[in-house]
Amino acid sequence: MSLETLQLAAAIGVAFADVRPPTKEHVLHPGYATSEDALELRETFDARHWLDLMPAALFRHREMLVALSGDAYRSFIAAYLVAALGDDEGTAGDLRHYLVTSLGPLGESAERLSRLDARQRETIGRVLRYLAEQRSMTLAAERLASWSDSAIHR
Repeated sequence: MSLETLQLAAAIGVAFADVRPPTKEHVLHPGYATSEDALELRETFDARHWLDLMPAALFRHREMLVALSGDAYRSFIAAYLVAALGDDEGTAGDLRHYLVTSLGPLGESAERLSRLDARQRETIGRVLRYLAEQRSMTLAAERLASWSDSAIHR
């Protein structure tokens, strides 16, 4: 990791330091309660702090970020943010895509994003800016612009 990504990872750690995992019954959004993939995610993430989630587990469940409840999203998004800063384009590149996709558009993700406090949103904005500028990720730039234009960012 570069100095910039190490600083971002440290900022993520500070912003999400007090976040605790939800109870097992509050991990999934109700709309995903019968999805086998989502249920597998729930079993994997159950009672784990975001710092304890291994990159392999994050990668395995990258498509299921949308299945997380608002509380679970807030609890686990930091692990995805840190993993997205990695240099392995095969793994981190895919994680970046699903992470950034989960951050909008706001109509679809407003409930999840509303659980984030101002420091967490600011930190996510810094990661989006990094992904847009240093990783040339167009979708990250679009998300950042939509956040700048919305009440969720304030």
